[in-house]
Amino acid sequence: MLARWLNIIAIICVIPYTKGELRVAIAHLQSLQSVTGQIELTETAKGLHVYGVITGLPPGAYGFHVHELGDVTPDCNLAGRHFNPEGATHGGRESTIRHVGDLGNVLFVNDRASSATVDFEDSVLTLRGPNSILGRSLVLHIHEDDLGLGGNSTSLTTGNSGPRVACGVIGIKSPFEPWSAASSVSPSGKKSSHASSFLLTKNHPVNPVLTSKARARAAVTLCKVVRSAYRQNSCSLWMDVSLDLPSLALGIT
Repeated sequence: MLARWLNIIAIICVIPYTKGELRVAIAHLQSLQSVTGQIELTETAKGLHVYGVITGLPPGAYGFHVHELGDVTPDCNLAGRHFNPEGATHGGRESTIRHVGDLGNVLFVNDRASSATVDFEDSVLTLRGPNSILGRSLVLHIHEDDLGLGGNSTSLTTGNSGPRVACGVIGIKSPFEPWSAASSVSPSGKKSSHASSFLLTKNHPVNPVLTSKARARAAVTLCKVVRSAYRQNSCSLWMDVSLDLPSLALGIT
């Protein structure tokens, strides 16, 4: 039985968990008008640092959000609604109740380029797990976001921020190695308690159609074997769903 399980499991790598690179995402904002911009989203110990410059609009405040879809053609109208996996009402970036994608307003100033500098840290946004904003879109609207305080139903969904004027897909910038469970570290950069990890995948040619349940059972069996071999007291299993990869990760502690 043990040999059977080991034959259908691909142990891709065995690596120590150490401090690794923080993830960085990027979005290039474009529009049918003259609005352009580049926004970088970098992991920090407290969430994501959002930084960049947008140009091309008159001075004023404009609503800025993460939308649920990454389809930004032809004029951002296919990007879906605000990213709101928790089903909350709309609010501001610092509101207790808000969409994950609620980023408040960006302020364009009366300079030579008519630009807005975006520079803030957000504790709700993430590049990992089921609420990851990777592959979704950043959208700039034509009106100021009332942050859910407008006193009408639209205020509680969009902040009355109006039509979309620019948008861009949020994509991977760095690091270059795969963003898999086996190489993940916490955004705080702290060393994990897991001494070793193993990546298991259903794409192994021995058995390319392993179901999630079958992989889970196989992982549990392997967990017991590894725990015994390393003389460890415990073993943990988890899945990295940030990119919806068909993989399981196994660690010993």
